[in-house]
Amino acid sequence: MTNPSNTDLQSAKEIQRIAALQRYKLITTSVDPFFDHIVQHTAEIFEVPMALISLVDLHEVFFKATVGADGILSIPREKSLCTMAILDSEPMILNYGEKEKCLLSTSIIAGEYGLKFYASVPLIEPSGLIIGTLSITDKKTRTFSEHQVQIMKNLASMIMKEMNSRLK
Repeated sequence: MTNPSNTDLQSAKEIQRIAALQRYKLITTSVDPFFDHIVQHTAEIFEVPMALISLVDLHEVFFKATVGADGILSIPREKSLCTMAILDSEPMILNYGEKEKCLLSTSIIAGEYGLKFYASVPLIEPSGLIIGTLSITDKKTRTFSEHQVQIMKNLASMIMKEMNSRLK
């Protein structure tokens, strides 16, 4: 018997992650007042021009709700910071500096809007799979405290509680 390669394990996990995302049936649904309220509240709390709930599918990142990115419904996955953010259950925080310059400049949204700051927390479904992110961005660099990270985690938890309640 052979051991599966790391790539095979990653592929199997990605298949499970996509299946988990599809169970929520949120990608093709219309505007939702609950999610719109959450991103509006998030943008106000952090005083940022953009907040997004992103759902990361196989080839596209779909925006369930946005503030400041009006009209953008989805972007190719390879052009989104969310693709990297879902690889880890920890928050992802980037400021436009030498280290993160490449990352922020490759994102369609970051490049188009001249963004210098990005913070996201994962949306984690009950089995531990990450299906998307709650993200904020700004046109200026900024510090981000542990307290602020915790607030974002709490908001992400509210999003997942609502999503899970709709499965029943």
